[in-house]
Amino acid sequence: MQRKKPIETTDGHRLTQKCHSERSEESCFFRFFGLRPQNDSKAAIRESLRLKIHGFVLLFLILGSAGFAHAFEWTDNEVQLLYGTGFREPAAAKNLSREILTFQHINGYKYGRNYLFIDTIFTQAGDPDSTKLYGEGYTYLSISKLTGLKIPNGIFKDFNLAAGINTGSESGGSKPLVYLYGISMELNLPKITFFSIDILANDAREPESGKGVSWQITPVWVIPFKIGDIKFSFEGFFDIITSKEERTKQTILAQPQIRWDAGRHFNLKDNKLFIGIEYQYWENKYGIEWLDESFPQVMVVWKI
Repeated sequence: MQRKKPIETTDGHRLTQKCHSERSEESCFFRFFGLRPQNDSKAAIRESLRLKIHGFVLLFLILGSAGFAHAFEWTDNEVQLLYGTGFREPAAAKNLSREILTFQHINGYKYGRNYLFIDTIFTQAGDPDSTKLYGEGYTYLSISKLTGLKIPNGIFKDFNLAAGINTGSESGGSKPLVYLYGISMELNLPKITFFSIDILANDAREPESGKGVSWQITPVWVIPFKIGDIKFSFEGFFDIITSKEERTKQTILAQPQIRWDAGRHFNLKDNKLFIGIEYQYWENKYGIEWLDESFPQVMVVWKI
């Protein structure tokens, strides 16, 4: 359930201006969103095709895996808008300010569940204005649902086979692509709506500087609570990704959130509009030993 790993791309404002003089509107569209390089060479065509294939793989993992189940048993969709000023990048001399617009989708079906998010990331200050895309998708196959075996009452609710992909738009020559596979354990814990632990192989294919296989452990949680009649939720995740030999250092990424269910105070239904804070802690970002982040982000969430 990793989110918001910023990736650097072209200055969106200058690219928009340049597009007015372009012959091909289609080329302009793809280049604005970082999906096609700015030349028509064979390498550019291959790069464009690569990114499209990865996008289709991402959608297939989430939607195609449930195709044989004919229908989702449940879904949860939301749009998040976050703003923070403490982002760091290797080539940036100072902290960056960013807005992140996230679409998140979760569904459950006969044999398991799926999770998908897509970030559109806007750099506003500290670096040339830019727009980039990043997404992750995971599918989980329930052992109990696949086999019909009942999990005995206790701390373990279910075990899952898990697979995922992380990918995004080009970033100054960096083309992120990571495949993940392993197991996930769902736990029964009092007063906690959801708690799981993923144990995955993190198979990084790109960029070359981070290429290799390591381990990733990811706890995920959702904990609702009240203060008087006011509803809140404490939710989030953290990743622990071990080092890849001499290429990258062990990294820890945590994004806990406190959400206030604000809908009822604006004449909306419960569980519709949330306002809150997300804290981002990233130690050894991208596996780079000296690159750390630690800062809060304001957030607004709208359940679709």
